This record gives sequence, structure tokens and C-alpha cells, in this order.
Amino acid sequence: MLSLLLAVFLLAVTIRSFDVFATQDPVGEVWSSLEFTPKPCTLRAASGCSPVLFNDEFDGSELDEDKWEVFEGSPAVSGGWLTLSETDIQSRLGFHSGILQGVIQSSDWKPQSQFSDSSFGFEIWTGNNGQCHYAILFKASGHLAVLRSQPDGDGNCFGDPLHQAYPPVSNWDAIRAGDTVSFTLSWCSDSVALEVSGNGQEGQSSYTGQAVPTVPLKIRLYAQPSETYKIDHIRLCACYAVYLPIIMCQ
Repeated sequence: MLSLLLAVFLLAVTIRSFDVFATQDPVGEVWSSLEFTPKPCTLRAASGCSPVLFNDEFDGSELDEDKWEVFEGSPAVSGGWLTLSETDIQSRLGFHSGILQGVIQSSDWKPQSQFSDSSFGFEIWTGNNGQCHYAILFKASGHLAVLRSQPDGDGNCFGDPLHQAYPPVSNWDAIRAGDTVSFTLSWCSDSVALEVSGNGQEGQSSYTGQAVPTVPLKIRLYAQPSETYKIDHIRLCACYAVYLPIIMCQ
């Protein structure tokens, strides 16, 4: 009889224990005591990319000569802008490929029917005699310029590059009318492309062929005499770069 009473008592205690654990929720009580209001978030595109191979925002009051070499003229830096007038600068580093981005302001953009030697992009003179010319450029007359010399057996070049192409940018006159032009010059593998926008308009140009250079090029920014260009920034991204988003919460 005593054994039966003890068994009944233990069963009652066990049931009560399960009931206590079933009704208590310490984790839930902690969360309910906190103020937790999810904030709405939006996904915005970042202006940069990864990896960045070269970048200059033209901060300060002087050209960063650790990044650039001045070949002609006197580049001026002020208020986050680089001003070029009869000026030729080139990056100290050379690159095998990349996606070059920039914003340029000028009232000297030329129609495609007029020649302008002012240009922004990739370029180099090399070879044993320094006359082998290679370039991938955004020309201030609304053209994509692609040039590749053919050295002789001694590594020398003479005359103009053997391979040249100058495909025009579409919608150029409407773009240049706004003075401020954004460009993206892509040099990846054996093809190049130029995307230009401004004045609420967009244009493109592209090329694939023998004129695409196969040697490292430097970034070159050049303004010919009587023309002035102000550059907000220059950024070079790796081909197939990852453009990182930014999550913005209120």
C-alpha cells in the first residue's frame, strides 16, 4: 500500500513539473520586454566597384604626382576638379585592361564633323624607338579611337599605327549640348566599348578587331590648345568588377 501511494505521489510531481516547463517561456519573456521595431530599408547602387585599380577624386589643391606624370602644361586642381588646358598627363602605372569611368565638364566638345585631338582614356608610345602608338580613347569629338601599331623585326615603328578605328558615339550632339559628360570606357579582352551620357541623353560606341592593343597602356588625359576640360574624377575598375550595393535603413 505504501509503495502504491509513493508511486502516485511521484507521478503527480512529474506531471506538475512538465506543466511548469510548458507554461514558462523565459526566452519569449525576454524578447517581449524589448522594443523591437523593424526599420524599412532600401537597396541603392553604389558609385564604386571592387576591385578598384586606380582612383583619383582630385581632392586638395595640387595634382597627385605619385599617381600622375605631367608631360605638358600646368594641370590645376581645385574644389574636387582637375582643369586641363593645353595639358597632357599620364598615369605612372600601366594596365592590361579595365573599365575607366569619369565625369568631364567643358563647352569645347566638338561635333563629329570637326577634329579634336583632346582625348581621355588609355594610351602609350613604346617600342625600341618610342614610336609604337597604342590607344583606346574617348575623343572630344564624340568618337571611340582604337589604335595599334605593328613593330618591325627590330621592335621599331614608323608612321601612323597600322590598325586604326574611329567608330562614332551615337546621339553625340544631344549629349554634348549639356556640357557635362559622364563616360565609361571598357577595355576587356579583345573588344572595347564606350558609353557616354549627359543632358539626359545616352550614347554608345564599340569595336572588336585588329586595332585593339595587346600591350599595357597608361591612363592619359589630354586637352589640346584652345580647349579646356574640367574632370571631376577618374576611376579604373577591373574587368568583370563587382559593383557593391549599399543597404540604407531609415
